This record gives sequence, C-alpha cells and structure tokens, in this order.
Amino acid sequence: MQAFPHPAAVASSLAFNADNQFFTAAADKQARRFRIASDNPVKTLPHPTLVDSVAFDDTGNVLATGCHDGVLRTFDVPKAAVLKQIEAHVVKMPQQIQNPIYAVQWSNDH
Repeated sequence: MQAFPHPAAVASSLAFNADNQFFTAAADKQARRFRIASDNPVKTLPHPTLVDSVAFDDTGNVLATGCHDGVLRTFDVPKAAVLKQIEAHVVKMPQQIQNPIYAVQWSNDH
C-alpha cells in the first residue's frame, strides 16, 4: 500500500487516467496529479476555490474539474493549461449564487 501526500482527506474527488499510470485527487484549491508509485504530484492544476470532483476524458489528456464556485473547468493535462471554463452552476439573477459541482463525468459522445 502506498500513501500520497495531500493536505486533506480525499473522499470523492479522485480520477485515474486511461492507462492507470496517473491519478488526480482534489480536496482543496488544487487538483494534484500523481504517478502511481510516486510520492509527489507530477502536475498541479491550481483553482481559485475548492475542487469537488475530477474526471478524465477517454484519452487521459483532458481533465474536467467541478468546483465549489459552480464553474466546470477542462484542462489540457500535458500542458497544464485551462481549455474551457463554464459557469455551469452559477445563477446570475436576481443575485449571483455559486452552487458547487459535486460530480463530473465524460460522456461517450463528447
């Protein structure tokens, strides 16, 4: 058994890439990507608020994150770059309310 350093317990925000060499975990304002059998993250993808959920596309190169600010973000993982930000759970009228995104999953027809 191997332990991976993370500042808080990760209960539901965990995703493995397609070849199972890496996994990404989130429990605070960052999604951390770890190589299996390594103690340190190989990528860190900063977020402005808590990351509640993560999921890889079928290539393992694009990661979707659902955040506490109601924004869905997709990342080009090899480049560690944001591809899109979608205010998926943000209500703007009559006042701005941000609702957390607790689960994300890719569809086969994406």
